[in-house]
Amino acid sequence: MSVHALLRGLIVAISVAGPLAASAGQAAQPASGAPPLASPASRLAPIAVQSLTEAARPEEAFTLQYGNRPIVEFRARLLGRTPQERADGTVRRLDELAALGLQAPVESAVVGGIAVVTVAGRDAVMVLPADVDASAGETLETAGRAAAANLAKAMAEVREAHSPRLLLLDALRALAGTFVALLLGSVLWWLRSRLTSGLAAWLDARLVKNLVRHATHDLRRTVEASLVVAVRSLGRLILLGLSAALLYAWLTFTLRQFPYTRPWGEALSGFVVATIAGLGQGMLYAIPGLFSVALIVVITRVVVRLANIVFRAAEQGRLSLPGVYAETAQPTRRLTVALLWIVAVVVAYPHMPGSGSDAFRGMSVLVGL
Repeated sequence: MSVHALLRGLIVAISVAGPLAASAGQAAQPASGAPPLASPASRLAPIAVQSLTEAARPEEAFTLQYGNRPIVEFRARLLGRTPQERADGTVRRLDELAALGLQAPVESAVVGGIAVVTVAGRDAVMVLPADVDASAGETLETAGRAAAANLAKAMAEVREAHSPRLLLLDALRALAGTFVALLLGSVLWWLRSRLTSGLAAWLDARLVKNLVRHATHDLRRTVEASLVVAVRSLGRLILLGLSAALLYAWLTFTLRQFPYTRPWGEALSGFVVATIAGLGQGMLYAIPGLFSVALIVVITRVVVRLANIVFRAAEQGRLSLPGVYAETAQPTRRLTVALLWIVAVVVAYPHMPGSGSDAFRGMSVLVGL
C-alpha cells in the first residue's frame, strides 16, 4: 500500500471517529445545561498530522514540478521523507494516473488538516501545514487551490504532449508565427534604408542649406557627411531596438505553443507585462511630483525675470537700490539669478521622481547637489 493511501486512510478514520465520539459525548451529557466536553477524538487528526510530519530545513525545500510546470513547494518532511523524496513520489503517482487516462477533474479539499489534491477522485498531491508559507499570507486552503490550478494546467499539457494531432497544430502555429516574424523583420530592414535616405535628404533640404548657406563647399560637404552618419546611427539604433522587441515577441509566442516550453513563454510574457505595468504605474505616481517641479520652475522663472528687470534698471541708472551701484549691478544680478536657481533646485529635489533611490543620490553627490 502506498504512503498516500495509508496516510489518507488514517486521516479519514480519525476524521470519522471524531464526530462519532463527539456525538456520543453529547448524548451522554446531563441536561444540566453545562457546556459540552471536547471530544479527544476530535483532536486526533491535527495531532496525527503533526506527529507524522516535521518542518524541513530551509535548504531542503523543493518545488514539485510536473510537465515542466511548478505545482507547489514542499517545505515539510512526511514520515521521514525529505521534500525532494516527496516530490519524486508524487511525480510517480501522477505518471500512473496519466497512464490510466485519469487527468480531470482536478480538485482540492482539506481533510484532517491536510490539503489533498485529487485527479478524477484519486489522491495525487498532499499539501501539509508545514508546506504553507504563512509569512506570505498563504493558508492551507489557498495553497491547495493554487496547487490544484497548477496541476490542472500540467495535466492538460501532459495530455497535449502525448497527442500527435495537437502537437502538429502547435507546430503549425509556431511556423506561422516564425513566418510572420521573418516578414516583419524584412520589412524593418527595407524601411531602414528608405527612411534613412529620405530623412537625410529632408534634413539637408530644410536644415543644412539654411545653416551653411554662405559657407564654403568643403564645410557644406563636411556638415552633410556628419548629418548622414548621425542619421544612419540613429536608424541602426532604432532598428536594433525594434528587432530585439520582435525577436522577444517571436520567442515568447513560439515557446507558448508547445506544452513543455509553455511555462517558459508565460514567464517571458509575464516579465514584459510586469515591466510595462511597473513603468506605467511609476509614471502615474510621478505626475504629482513632476507637476510640483514644473510649478517651482515657473515661479522661479518669474522671479528671475523680475530680478533681471530690477537689476538692469539699476545698472542703467533708472532705479536706485540700497547697496547696489551701476558698476556692481551686473555681477550682483548674475549672482542673484544663480542663487535663485540653486534654491529652486534644492526645493524641487524631493519632488523629483526617483529622488529617494540610491542611484539618484549617487548622481546628486557626483554633480555636487
